[in-house]
Amino acid sequence: MDEHSDIFSYPLLIEEDRLPALTTVLPQIAKVWHKNIWSFYRFLKGVRSDYITIDNFLDLMFTLESFYDNNTSTEIMKLVSSVIVAESKADVKKIQELLTYCFRIRNEVAHGGTNYRLYDYVPKKQNELQDKLLIIKLYWGLKNLNIQLIYYGILNFK
Repeated sequence: MDEHSDIFSYPLLIEEDRLPALTTVLPQIAKVWHKNIWSFYRFLKGVRSDYITIDNFLDLMFTLESFYDNNTSTEIMKLVSSVIVAESKADVKKIQELLTYCFRIRNEVAHGGTNYRLYDYVPKKQNELQDKLLIIKLYWGLKNLNIQLIYYGILNFK
């Protein structure tokens, strides 16, 4: 497969030991699923395909941004998101690093006119000690972070 291919498909696998968690979560989601909530719409748009492109990544970024008021700084979004989800200082650092890279890609696409594919590497800034990191890895991390934030919102803002 070409390293610049945007095709990335994945099967849905529900393991038997995860069924109790699914039966707990589905009724909670069903309580709000019918509402016209922008965050749900953008999230579903970002994950709905087996053909994932940079547009799906941007939809996940818009999902994250929709949890916050207009003009909320990226630093506040990174801080609050990591405090809600993280279970340790190491988790906070990972989440903030993930979001730093995600916002960099989002800003370069939205404001800089740069076009990326999911199998491109995250561009390094000068003097940055970063291993080669594929944008697709950011997509999966951002998807999981959004799921955790949506779940937190469902549980805490009824």
